[in-house]
Amino acid sequence: EETKEKVDLIGAHPGSLSKEHRLRMENHLREGKMKAIVCLEGNTEILTAQGTWKKIKDIAKDQVQSLNPKLRLNTHSIKTHITKENFDSLVKIKTSLGKEILATKEHKFLTINSGGILEWKEAQNLCEEDFVATTRKYEFQTYSETEMKELLFSAYPDKGYVQLEKDFLLDIKNKTIQKYGSLKAYWRQNLSSMGSYSIYIHGLLGDNLLRIEILKTNIKSLGISQLSLYEAILFTSADKYKTPKLEISKDFLRLLGMMLADGYLSKSALCITNRNPKILAYYKKIIENLSGKKCFETASSSGTPVLMWQSVFLSRFLDSLGFITGRKARICRIPEFIYRLSSTDLSAFLSGYLDGDGFIEIKSGDDRPYSIGYATTSKRMAKDLQKILLREGIVSSLRSSFEDSTQTLRSGRKIVEYGWFYEVVILDGEHLRRFAEFICPERENLQRIKEVINLRGYCNVDIIPNVGKILREERKIYGSSAYAMSQNGLSDPTKYELGKRNISRHKLKSLLETYNSKNSLLSSLAQSDIFWERIEFTEIVKPSSFVYNIEVDV
Repeated sequence: EETKEKVDLIGAHPGSLSKEHRLRMENHLREGKMKAIVCLEGNTEILTAQGTWKKIKDIAKDQVQSLNPKLRLNTHSIKTHITKENFDSLVKIKTSLGKEILATKEHKFLTINSGGILEWKEAQNLCEEDFVATTRKYEFQTYSETEMKELLFSAYPDKGYVQLEKDFLLDIKNKTIQKYGSLKAYWRQNLSSMGSYSIYIHGLLGDNLLRIEILKTNIKSLGISQLSLYEAILFTSADKYKTPKLEISKDFLRLLGMMLADGYLSKSALCITNRNPKILAYYKKIIENLSGKKCFETASSSGTPVLMWQSVFLSRFLDSLGFITGRKARICRIPEFIYRLSSTDLSAFLSGYLDGDGFIEIKSGDDRPYSIGYATTSKRMAKDLQKILLREGIVSSLRSSFEDSTQTLRSGRKIVEYGWFYEVVILDGEHLRRFAEFICPERENLQRIKEVINLRGYCNVDIIPNVGKILREERKIYGSSAYAMSQNGLSDPTKYELGKRNISRHKLKSLLETYNSKNSLLSSLAQSDIFWERIEFTEIVKPSSFVYNIEVDV
């Protein structure tokens, strides 16, 4: 009941609203008709029901994920979305795992006080060393087979061309004649502005490839679905190069991940740049298998080998899916559709990215991996990696540093590093093991991460803070002293009860099982979707022009 009282009916920021809205929302809170109100800067990202992240300023009537009384994330609908002009300063909060949050001064964060009780604290009252609740893991909705095909076809460029199965072409031809009397009559009425009749008729006969915009118009007139059209495609083209139909596969996703890390997308080609001969050979083979032709190889101005999959159609297709065209190192991001892939498909994508921008750290003493992660010059990419790993229950920290240095290699080549650099580092214990099971790197040094799968140990920063007093009461109900527990080979809870150390999630679960505890708050905390992050600092920053309030139903 205590957990429900603290979480279920939350007024996170009524203070910034107009009097009319404030009174209405306060009444909704009292009546139990509303789950939450939040007020945040417009670029703050909100977790949707599908498992994607949307800026709060772009959210309309979406369904979002929010905490239920048991501290697990559930789907709730947005009742209202209010945009309010803002003249007041904002509070910037940075957490121990590198997250940064901008909120209005009165926006409330879920915290846990010195007595282990959940409470909501305004941003302006948060202090260093306070613990705030952040997302530890979340649910997601994968695309159905039909949804994926529809997504892919929607990204096919209208000016591109496709080769179709002959039976499908014959079906279009016969149905068009049946409905319009002749192919020429239909062309005059609907397609004359898109190309000559000769091009259209030769395309339907299978002599030439047909332009996609012509096909879309034709099948719409006949009531044929775009899904049927997509399934009938054999090859695509937008230039002299004909490519097998573009579909989502693990090899294709792995290649896209590698491109984001160590390559780029030009207007006419997907490019991979790397100096590792084995990695180049591996991705060259993928390109040739997917494209059905020989991979073009060249070198950059610095002498770095470059693999190219030359295809204007492919470049336009990937641009439509959200990949950035051109040199994109500092503005790189994960396209939205990636967040809804299956876990095995996501593994392929992130494994490719790891091959390009991954690092691993080995303990010199016992020669074993103790850390792995991603390095990037894009802050947006680092944040995206942190968020998408949470989908798989993998928590990471984000480290940043400013570099201004020049490194000279034995070959004489100079590497200049200037600007901000970011590292997404997987936490230890179960998070590191989970990542090792999830990821499949091709780079030999990164493959050593598999060595941690059979190791024991749990993450020492995934903690439940400030619950020592409650644990002491639970032990008393259990009827044992801390000394007796230690003598009987059980964990000694003294350091947790005295507040000398915060208890880890794993250890809390173990103690609750030992005590046969019925404490609903501790049970909810142990099983929650919350990761408690310590605040590193807060600062007042200049106001944004607008702030955004959303009201979520029960």
